[in-house]
Amino acid sequence: MNNSPHSPDLQDCLSPLQVKSIPITDLQTVDTLWRTASNGRFGYTVQREMWQQAGKRWARFFANIDWVVGENNVSGHDVVA
Repeated sequence: MNNSPHSPDLQDCLSPLQVKSIPITDLQTVDTLWRTASNGRFGYTVQREMWQQAGKRWARFFANIDWVVGENNVSGHDVVA
């Protein structure tokens, strides 16, 4: 097992099916707590707004959040969701 907090084992990640089963009220609670604790800088609704402002393009979204190094550099691989 990898003990690095930056490289979780796949076993430690939620699958898309598991994510879909999380109650909306729980996600809203996490979003509210996240936005409150970060003074509106982070949270699901903040990410959604940034995603929409980026035209739903991964490369633009990643550049906007300054997440374009290593494996996250999707330059040239921009897909529309």
